[in-house]
Formats: sequence, structure tokens, C-alpha cells
Amino acid sequence: MADQSFEEINVPNPLKNKVAFDENGIDADMLRRADDAVAALTDAYIFSAEKDVEDMKAVFVGITRKRNWRCEDMQRLYLLSHDMKGQAGTYDYHLLSKVCDKLCRFLEQGAELKSQISDLDLQVIEVHIRAIEFILKNHLTDEYKQQGDELLKGLESALQKALKEEQA
Repeated sequence: MADQSFEEINVPNPLKNKVAFDENGIDADMLRRADDAVAALTDAYIFSAEKDVEDMKAVFVGITRKRNWRCEDMQRLYLLSHDMKGQAGTYDYHLLSKVCDKLCRFLEQGAELKSQISDLDLQVIEVHIRAIEFILKNHLTDEYKQQGDELLKGLESALQKALKEEQA
């Protein structure tokens, strides 16, 4: 076997110079300041998310009138829920993120599997919106895991029942 020698090439990393490290990794003081900055934005996030819930309720009214999986209001509801899902975890609202994810999956699957929106479908959408509103109003962050798990289980049950409704 031939003698193989390797040369290590150090590639410059401009980001490394912008982030302070200590012997344990990232500088603990910088991490604390970042956490404080996120905490300071939490109230603004809650205000923004509550406005998004009001927008969800308004587009839901349009959905109940149109009863069409592919209407503009349904797309708007999906986008509101999707955006909220992504933002919620940053502020320790992982339960909110999971509820929004379930709503997004339901809207996707409903549009794919069903030809029209049933009364049960509307109820499932509405209960998700109410759950989102409840989580925000009661500030249910990650410390409420047991209640959150029960809520998610109930939403999943309703969601599955609605998705199987037309197939039966």
C-alpha cells in the first residue's frame, strides 16, 4: 500500500471572528444578553400573535361562507398559522407551535383528500383557532406540558375524525 500523506488546509472562517468563545464554547455573557433580548421582545410577540389570531378569526368567517378548501381565505389562514408556528418556539411557546403545526397539516390534508368542507371540518378549524387564542391569553409556555399534551391529544383526535369522515 502506498504511503499516503495528508495536508491540512485551514480555511478562513470570517464568522468565527464575529462570535466570542470561551473555553466551554460560546461566551456565556453573550448568550445571556441574547436571551435577555429575546425576553424583551416577548411582549411584542404576544401582541403581534394576538393580532394574528384576530386575523385568523376574520378569515375563518370567509371560509365558513365559501366552504372551499382552495379559497384565498384558506390560504391566508394557512400562512398565518405557518408563520405563528415558526415564531412561537423562539418565545418558549412550543405548545402553540405544535397546535399551529396541526392546523397547517389539517389544512394541507383536507385540501388534498376532500372535495368540500364539512361542518366537522369547520369545527376542527375553529377549535384550533380557539386553542391558539387560549394558549396566548393564558401564557401557556413550556411549563404547562401535561395540559398541553392533553390539548394536543384532543385536537389530534378531532382532526383524524374529520379527515376520515369523507372516506367512510
